[in-house]
Amino acid sequence: MKELEGRLIEMTLAQDDVVFAKADLEQKLANLKEYVLSMDAGGFNQVVHQAILLYGVSTNENEFDLGKDIFQGQLVAIDNIPLGGVSNVKMAKREPTVIIKEEVTVDELSNHVE
Repeated sequence: MKELEGRLIEMTLAQDDVVFAKADLEQKLANLKEYVLSMDAGGFNQVVHQAILLYGVSTNENEFDLGKDIFQGQLVAIDNIPLGGVSNVKMAKREPTVIIKEEVTVDELSNHVE
């Protein structure tokens, strides 16, 4: 009987370890998602800064609307671009795409996340 009780205690502790490991991994995943999104926003800002420098684009915020895109040569609300309608830049209502080089490991990405 003591052997079974000991085994039950071991299994309970192992289950606790798995629960804690899962919570830790979920937190790391959330942090990595936040990191990837911040990198995406940083990349966007770099492109805007380059456009300002190279093409003399105005930075008047009244001229830009992230809710619009160019479709058939006109500035159109993204919600009014038909699904599958191709703008000059991207597909309307698409999900963000994350591209990670195969050489990058989760450990390397984790170095960027606290």
